[in-house]
Amino acid sequence: MTMTEGPGKRARARRGAKAAGGTGKEGKTRETRDDAGREATTTTTERGKRKRSGTTTTRGMSSRRSSKSSSGASTSSDGAERGAVQVLFERREASEIRRRRGGATVSSDAMTGTTYGDTPPAVATIDARAKRAKLTRFYIEGDVEMEKKTTRARAGRANDADGHLRYALGDALTNEYKIISLLGEGTFGRVLECWDTISERRCAIKVIRNVQKYRDAAMVEIEVLKTLAEGDASRRDGERFNCIALRRAFDYQGHVCMVFDKCGPSLYDFLRSNRYKPFHPKTVQSFCEQTLVAVRYLHSLGLVHTDLKPENILLMSSSYLENATYRVPVDHTIRLIDFGSTTFVERHHSAVVSTRHYRAPEIILGLGWSYPCDMWSIGCIMIELLTGEALFQTHDNLEHLAMMQHALESAIPVAVARRAPKDKHSEFFTTNGSLNWPNDQTDNESYAALGKTGIVRNLIDKQLTGEARELFYDLISRLLNFDPKRRLTSNQAVTHPFFSVNLDQMDWKINTRNGSSLRPKSLEKSRS
Repeated sequence: MTMTEGPGKRARARRGAKAAGGTGKEGKTRETRDDAGREATTTTTERGKRKRSGTTTTRGMSSRRSSKSSSGASTSSDGAERGAVQVLFERREASEIRRRRGGATVSSDAMTGTTYGDTPPAVATIDARAKRAKLTRFYIEGDVEMEKKTTRARAGRANDADGHLRYALGDALTNEYKIISLLGEGTFGRVLECWDTISERRCAIKVIRNVQKYRDAAMVEIEVLKTLAEGDASRRDGERFNCIALRRAFDYQGHVCMVFDKCGPSLYDFLRSNRYKPFHPKTVQSFCEQTLVAVRYLHSLGLVHTDLKPENILLMSSSYLENATYRVPVDHTIRLIDFGSTTFVERHHSAVVSTRHYRAPEIILGLGWSYPCDMWSIGCIMIELLTGEALFQTHDNLEHLAMMQHALESAIPVAVARRAPKDKHSEFFTTNGSLNWPNDQTDNESYAALGKTGIVRNLIDKQLTGEARELFYDLISRLLNFDPKRRLTSNQAVTHPFFSVNLDQMDWKINTRNGSSLRPKSLEKSRS
């Protein structure tokens, strides 16, 4: 979706005060935008640091920042009768297990779209039997739009005014899942922690609002997740490449529901619980290498994630070691999540993508975007994990570009500026091609915000020494290149020499031990 940001709207994005559990005294509010470019509100703390709020989930799927849609509940698909389950995606093996154990009573045949009970149709064509023998059973509304017969009145019985599913903890979501807790909430819907009574394990279910545009987006997300599953020759549904695997998808009372494994906290949640103290360089190295492997896999399938950020990278485990001042994750294994904004490279591209702090310059300048915008986001994430602070904390386009020049100690190349459309060029640049900042409209607040933006070289010098410092800086400078044509590709980045450096025994400049030993704990228990 196209988003315009007026020059008069400016607010600072700041971290939460570094208090226990990431809480602090609340002060000013600022406008933010969720991943689709909608307005939301975030608080800033007394010390001026960013405190994210809204929809970041804990102990499970990360979701977009919350914003209230003016749209009400829309009509749902014909098969979504009250209490009925229309299966949209499921591995054949899992489907057979559910049928044997008395799972979903109403399913959807992937070929015909018809429903059947516990026993499939007795008569089927050869083509139908062949399709059912495939790895997955997948149904998507796609090119042929389904007839919408369900009325708003019927949908209203199960939904609130905004199309969210009405529920209470302990309720059954179909006859197979019991709702345990709310993991997160956003414009798209809610993420619920549930108990799967068939597999007898916890899972995270993304329940999409019963609003047609969100249903349509969810079907595209299922298509992306299906593409990730089918592209994995190891038959691990993309998990071999550190991507979250879709276990099942179904339509329930007009809500598209996606079932995932229950994971640990996001990297942002862990940073917040650690009072925004940076990760050890060895941990940063591991997280970033795994993320690059995941992004390389997406790019190989013709997909651009477009919303890479710490909130969308989950730890697989909630366990950690801690002492009086610091926490260390026990398991560094991560999963990349939230493919709701992921775009097939050959399909329509929205004008504005990515969360503000991780948005590439070509998106702001209107140059168009592709795979390189993901690489810029990864560069921003690496700096944030190493320092504990987001690199670019602003909400104004011109100020954002000025911060980029300041942090990277270089101007936007004239060749890049010339590629911008005329309206963008006149908005951001002078006639000689230099950035039009500062100007007559620049206020003291903007000067102060720029002054607080760290210079990348100095930020790295405070954390690393020797060979590791030089290699990390080399990698970052190639990821944060103003020209997307010169930026490292995901394949080039994942093979960078930085990931071959042994950082286990390095002398880290940050003192975290405070003379006391680390004790095992779990964020799962601490939040219960």
